Amino acid sequence: MWQKGIADMMDKIDSTFFTRCLLASCEIINVLNTRHWLLYEDYGVGAGGDESCGGDLIAEAIFAKYLTPFYSIDSEESGFIAARGSAPRGKIVLDPLDGSNNFKSNIPYFGASLALCDSDNIVKEGFIVNFAARKIVYSNERLLKITQVPLTFSFGNLDSIPDLDSIKELESHLQGDEMALRELLNNDKESGDFKGLCKEIMAQSGDVDSTIFPTLFKSGFVRYENKTFSHKLNCGIFEKASYHLDFAKELLKQNLKFRSLGAGALSIGFSFESLFVILPTKVRKYDVLAGFFLAQNEIKTGNLSEYQKYIPNLRAVDSKYILITKDFDVVEKLRNVLT
Repeated sequence: MWQKGIADMMDKIDSTFFTRCLLASCEIINVLNTRHWLLYEDYGVGAGGDESCGGDLIAEAIFAKYLTPFYSIDSEESGFIAARGSAPRGKIVLDPLDGSNNFKSNIPYFGASLALCDSDNIVKEGFIVNFAARKIVYSNERLLKITQVPLTFSFGNLDSIPDLDSIKELESHLQGDEMALRELLNNDKESGDFKGLCKEIMAQSGDVDSTIFPTLFKSGFVRYENKTFSHKLNCGIFEKASYHLDFAKELLKQNLKFRSLGAGALSIGFSFESLFVILPTKVRKYDVLAGFFLAQNEIKTGNLSEYQKYIPNLRAVDSKYILITKDFDVVEKLRNVLT
């Protein structure tokens, strides 16, 4: 049975991109939950300039397995990953494990960011998943015109999935692959073998039944959350606040409370749930493209010129920081501080 509210949205969701991101996310959650020691090891500096841990690499490998049959990938870890097909449908700018330091420190705020771009590098769809909370935000150009905020989803209880023929493919992804990965991880592998394991995963077929998309919702595997927030929000998010103490003091003078959560892509993607989100000027495309796309119906101000080539609707102003909010009062309070 269709969940109320989602039936009208089904034909507006890109089922290929959404389904493959969803199944990859579920598999990654299962793997990260093993807490295998190799997931916490460092394996050198990735394309984005940060150390890549095992969690980063295996999340990237799983996303690549599901997505490269249709898309090329520009990943924060490995850089460009070619599509397997001769005519890819687009390029995905990927941060496979946003908040990896949180993951390595058992802080439950980490996930992934995926921005699907066309041949001109213009973002057309955004998908951000919080692995710890098992929540997803998604939107595309069509949906942005009819919804004020991105669509929000959560993973349901797998025990509620009925015994349907159309769900067998899904069950193989949720159970078979997880068991195979556990076996590989626990097969006395040394740290040096881990990159080889990730290459094995990346080379797998990632086949998905094209008819599985509606079953994901009808079975309760994924649930649409039609939420609105009418209550007053007390706190915003200021990422990397410890590097910008002077500005943090100005926020406190304006009685604007904030938290610094350590996963910029998640904070931007779910910005509609916060009073505001503030980012330092220099933010990598892997962390922000999907989030900025999803936040197009919110107020955004700051040094955004670097991202206009990906999202033409962004308007840049001369500012030290980037602010995302729905509250005009916050903009007014910070007007003099931001410039």
